[in-house]
Amino acid sequence: MAKDTVRTDMKKIMKQKPETGSREDQSPPSSLSRDFFGLLLIGFAVFSLVALTSFSTGDPSFNNFVSTEMEAKNLGGRVGACLADGLAQVFGAGAFIFPLITALLGWAVIRGRAFPRWRVVLFFGTLFMAAFCSLLYVQYPGDPWFGTAAYAGGMTGAYFGPYLITWFNVSGAHLVLGIFLTICLLAMFNISVNALVDGTKKRTHSLFAGMANGARSAGQGLKQGAFSTRSRFMEWRNIMRQAKEERGRAKKQNAEPVIVARIPEIPRSEPVISKPVLKKKAPEKPKEEFPVDEEALVLEEYSSYRVPPLELLNNPQEVTDIARMREEILHNSQILERKLADFGIEGKVVQVLPGPVITLYEYEPAPGIKVSRILSLTDDLALAMRAPSVRILAPVPGKSVVGIELPNPKREIVTMKEIMRSDEFEHTESKLAMVLGKDNIGNPVVQDLAQVPHLLMAGSTGSGKSVGINAMICSLLLNATPDEVKLIMIDPKMLELSMYDGIPHLIAPVVTNPKKAAAALQWAVSEMEARYKVMAEKGVRNVRGFNDLVTKLEDERAELEQKRARQVKYKKKMGPIKPEEAEAEVPEEETEEEPLPEVPARLPYVVIIIDELADL
Repeated sequence: MAKDTVRTDMKKIMKQKPETGSREDQSPPSSLSRDFFGLLLIGFAVFSLVALTSFSTGDPSFNNFVSTEMEAKNLGGRVGACLADGLAQVFGAGAFIFPLITALLGWAVIRGRAFPRWRVVLFFGTLFMAAFCSLLYVQYPGDPWFGTAAYAGGMTGAYFGPYLITWFNVSGAHLVLGIFLTICLLAMFNISVNALVDGTKKRTHSLFAGMANGARSAGQGLKQGAFSTRSRFMEWRNIMRQAKEERGRAKKQNAEPVIVARIPEIPRSEPVISKPVLKKKAPEKPKEEFPVDEEALVLEEYSSYRVPPLELLNNPQEVTDIARMREEILHNSQILERKLADFGIEGKVVQVLPGPVITLYEYEPAPGIKVSRILSLTDDLALAMRAPSVRILAPVPGKSVVGIELPNPKREIVTMKEIMRSDEFEHTESKLAMVLGKDNIGNPVVQDLAQVPHLLMAGSTGSGKSVGINAMICSLLLNATPDEVKLIMIDPKMLELSMYDGIPHLIAPVVTNPKKAAAALQWAVSEMEARYKVMAEKGVRNVRGFNDLVTKLEDERAELEQKRARQVKYKKKMGPIKPEEAEAEVPEEETEEEPLPEVPARLPYVVIIIDELADL
């Protein structure tokens, strides 16, 4: 038997074909090649992700040819900038799926796993990318990551998206793309819908079953614990009751009679009531008083006072380069239209409104252009127009245009004389009209302080607060006499308002002491309350209504005085009355004199100006 077995084994060995090489000799090259290609794919995926995340529109790319000396901001250099731009142009924000798929493919190559379904995965993966890019185009007006540098979803989304919106509308396109993406995922991962439903059902059932078992066991544990706690409490209560009864019986058996001696009474004395100690009040500090010139509030006839003439102000600068400004405006309009056309936005500039600081270009987009696409181009337009900033008004109220504000290369100096000679200021009847400057398109801005009784100015150093305050004060001084407007100026730093000390409009000298400032404000409150009472008695609502009433009473008083003067003149002309004419009827207006109405004094406006409110 042994010989037959050996003979059979020898025949099997002879039938086997000789191997060209051992297995150990072949495995290292195969493993090294897999590792090499796998790491190459993973490295390319990481490089693509870094290039996409550091994408910049100013970097050199296929669509942006710049000087070779310009350094790219992309972390991947010029190669990364070109790669990121290419992926962005093709896929938009969907380009981030590309490095993910590449990294997974590289990991599969390293692990050496067989991938027989790669054709199916490649086909449905391509469809998934196209559907995802189309969904980005339907959902967003601009790409959520790359902004205006690429279409939403790239060229892929821009190709399929309009067809989907035309055929299914926006809501229908969302539904169709959602279903299509789900089908692609199931096909790529080879997942059956029935298996998915059954697996979800089993997991849900096991989850709820585990929760029910846990709740049941917890309830039983709580019930047992409650019963054991109750039994222990009953046992402890019985033991304590027995111990108490035994102590009571022991006390009764051992108790003996005890003789208690009489306690002597303690003599009581009448309570002594002490007088309360009165603390001496500390002497009150004298309050700061506000030195009000009472005569300043009693309006006098400033017949000799005249408001300063406008000739004291500087004349506005004459614009000499009108032709050059016109050429610059036309040139900027052409650049603006061309740059918007580069981003796929057609339209034209229909009107230009130049201002002292900025110029407003009214841009009318072509039909079908979304306003949101223009709004997303703020930074790109600032770069193209070489401007520090660009402001887009979309849309301009009352017009079917989009306003694009660009700063002027040279700011215009706005003078007070120009504003005070404008129709807006001359047609203002209020004595509290203030010059504020010009608006964005160059129209004068005049504000009545009576309509904004509380005005707070704030801003950083050098933003023009002091210029604005001085312009407002000069507006009041050039428009109102001292009997029309009174001023209270508070300047703790003694910098801005000290120059106005001594003008006739001041109720008191400029206040520089913070304590006196509080007294000045308290005086203003009491003056306001007194005015409220006076105006309530006269049935008026504000200072202007009160002064109008004073004007009316002055006219009535003047009319009565003229009537009395005519009566006196008539009596002198007629001479003494004879006895037979005494019983004759005399007109009532000649026998009874009407009392002259009392005319109250006019109320001036009181304007309080505080510089550096925080210092108080």
